[in-house]
Amino acid sequence: MCRMVILACLCVIVVGASPQARAKSECAFEVRQGCFDLNGDGTADTVTVIFPTERGRSGPFSVTVGGSTYKGHGDGLHGTMAVVDIDITDAYKEIAIPEDGPSDDYRTYLFWFDGQVLRYMGSVPGVQPGVDGSGTIHSYRRGQVLQTWFFPADYAISADHSIYMIQQDLYPMWTRVRLVRDFPLLRERSDDSVSYIASRGDSAVVVSSDDHDWCLLQTSDGRTGWFRCCGSFVGGALASTTFLGLLPQKWEGPLPITLKRDVPLYSSENLDEIVGMALKGEKGILKPGFNEFWLELETDSGKKGLITCEQWVVGGYWQRDIFDGLCYAD
Repeated sequence: MCRMVILACLCVIVVGASPQARAKSECAFEVRQGCFDLNGDGTADTVTVIFPTERGRSGPFSVTVGGSTYKGHGDGLHGTMAVVDIDITDAYKEIAIPEDGPSDDYRTYLFWFDGQVLRYMGSVPGVQPGVDGSGTIHSYRRGQVLQTWFFPADYAISADHSIYMIQQDLYPMWTRVRLVRDFPLLRERSDDSVSYIASRGDSAVVVSSDDHDWCLLQTSDGRTGWFRCCGSFVGGALASTTFLGLLPQKWEGPLPITLKRDVPLYSSENLDEIVGMALKGEKGILKPGFNEFWLELETDSGKKGLITCEQWVVGGYWQRDIFDGLCYAD
């Protein structure tokens, strides 16, 4: 018998399993099973997912609906599945399977069943992408240029029911930097003429990027200009030789910060217990926590505790909306 738990999140059903449906094989695999009408025909379909339990849940996994099976390979699988309704206007519900990925590259695999064949739709970044039944999945994506950064990204379903990212001309970056050298900025992406030269020592903000070739810079006096980038290189050299304050590729704590919002502090002994509140305007030191999901904060006033995080999402907000000074140039 399948047990279903309905979450408060609209259109999301998380599948648990009864003791009878959970089994561990001799090959160190674990089974999750649930029953759902996946294709709107009025008949419940049995969904069976077999996960590896060794090596951090990394290895082969399989998803079976009816007599159709998909076999894949996961890295840091959570060992859970969910049934989500991406688009309430169609007859289908989709199967979602999250994983942590090889380098905290969190993602969720998506599948659909047409009544006969189980098909892989693709994956979206994050382990809790926003699904509200509108036909659009709201998530975030790791940027590919200049620095380590993440931007909001929406995904939709194509005519063949595969997942694709809705492309934008520019994506917000909003990273404050200081110029290490004099740096020419172009008037337009389509115009190679120099608009002006930003001076060494100037404060500026990298406003946005197309995440491919171009970034838009705004200096402290309000002037803007474009510069070309290639991965983490600018002008044939590492971007760090031009800009001070880019988000690091790896954690480089401890870091001095100023809070821009009130945030709860959790106990290191009991992660469900809130031991205090760090208040907007307080200054402190941010350090890595005991794993990638927690940061340790100690304020100048003596408050100390853990803050939840997932990549650059901290306490449910983008890190730039929580901290002033994190990885930024003064």
